[in-house]
Amino acid sequence: MTDDSDNLVIEHIDAPDDPDLDPGFYIRNAAGQEPPFLGELTYRWDGDVLVAKHTGVRQVLQGKGVARRLVNQLVATARAEGFKIRAQCPYVARVFSKDPDAYADVNAD
Repeated sequence: MTDDSDNLVIEHIDAPDDPDLDPGFYIRNAAGQEPPFLGELTYRWDGDVLVAKHTGVRQVLQGKGVARRLVNQLVATARAEGFKIRAQCPYVARVFSKDPDAYADVNAD
């Protein structure tokens, strides 16, 4: 496992084939090294609102902006696809509350 946060890619899995995976944005190493996922931002749908449930990254990547990259990808997807986000996850809620104007267009709360 690498701690090089520049060598990571975000994969959006909206309908996982694996029953152990929730829909979400997953961080993995671009080189395909194990473990397969180094972080995640999972969600569920409540009508036409995406509910961000959980954000987490492996300890080796904490404090390197990886969780923020996941939130940024979620927000970019919401803007591109035209849906709102409800921040049930404390991390996403904290990001939204720190700069409410920046997220007003996608924040469902």
